[in-house]
Amino acid sequence: MKKTRTTSTPYFSQSEFFETIKKGVKYDKNAELVERTYNYKSGAEYTGTWLGGFRHGKGVMKWNDGGTYYDGEWNYGYAEGQGSLHFSNGDNMKGQFRYNKLNGMGECFTADTGYEHKGYWENDLQTGHGTEIWPDNSEYVGLYEFGKKEGFGKYSWPDDSYYLGEWKDNKICGLVIIDY
Repeated sequence: MKKTRTTSTPYFSQSEFFETIKKGVKYDKNAELVERTYNYKSGAEYTGTWLGGFRHGKGVMKWNDGGTYYDGEWNYGYAEGQGSLHFSNGDNMKGQFRYNKLNGMGECFTADTGYEHKGYWENDLQTGHGTEIWPDNSEYVGLYEFGKKEGFGKYSWPDDSYYLGEWKDNKICGLVIIDY
């Protein structure tokens, strides 16, 4: 998931953000929300509520890559609030968005590996406490920093063995206690 979100993508692009905003126009924050569909020059489409030239309120943004879309809350043009981002390859992220990224409590699923993560996120990276589950029922419960296991955590394998202790840069670090 980290690789998917850190590479250059056409999702939530600045050109789309500015395409609907008119230079020099001041928007009335007290204006009524308007429901409409807009087709971007990029081929993306937004259907939902608008405040002036901003996507604002609830709406769905679909990109033209064969299935990627964001369905959720918007705030002055940004995906912000509760939402879900579904990628054309089957991956998805859902939870609290801020400035077009998962920020706060959320979860992700990667289709090619079957990996699931639930926990706290900052700028699309796992940060703080979280839980990851793998298709073989291996599980990690513990701390993350910048998308990597960092700090105290417990990794359990399907045969009921586990490691309980410190992690550094996604690797077991320090005293190892393994129980079989």
